[in-house]
Amino acid sequence: MGCGWIWPDTDWAGIAAIEAINANTVDTPLSGIGFWYKRLNAGNRLTGIGGSDNHDPDAQAGRAPIGRPTTVVHAAELSTPAILAGIRAGRVFIDVEGTRDRMLDVTAVSGGNRAVMGETLAAGATIDVSATIAGVAAGKVVLVANGVEARSLPVGPAVRFRLDRKAACGWVAVNVTTEMGKLLLVGNPIYVTCGKP
Repeated sequence: MGCGWIWPDTDWAGIAAIEAINANTVDTPLSGIGFWYKRLNAGNRLTGIGGSDNHDPDAQAGRAPIGRPTTVVHAAELSTPAILAGIRAGRVFIDVEGTRDRMLDVTAVSGGNRAVMGETLAAGATIDVSATIAGVAAGKVVLVANGVEARSLPVGPAVRFRLDRKAACGWVAVNVTTEMGKLLLVGNPIYVTCGKP
């Protein structure tokens, strides 16, 4: 996005988060989501965040106002250290429109194992991915597996997907879109490890 990231020898192991959405670029060629997904597919565990990139509180028409998009972090308390810990943990979603009333939480279960966004799940034969959504009246809930849309269902307060182990190995995430596919909420991955079945 923008001037792009071209440093060839980046040590991604030393980076906790990446700006996946910048201002109004979410559904444009400047979106950073594809770049983020490529890093995830390469095995880098990076929390996707969003930034408004607005340096003017009186945004002109067409520019994203401050807080759009909004990075929503599950934190133990309202403090800088707790928010940074929440980002490092990956329990984060991006509210593309910065609405202040939308919510996305994702859980995956396989066998007796359970994980939330940012955590790792040891895969059994199947994986159940559940999304809890608030503040979105209509649209689609999209299950993403390793950067590719695997399935979608209509928006509801709770939506559940089932994947077989082969499809889920690597990482899974959930996004919420309008009926036309415009992103509203972007979820962070749950990492799925697959040893011998």
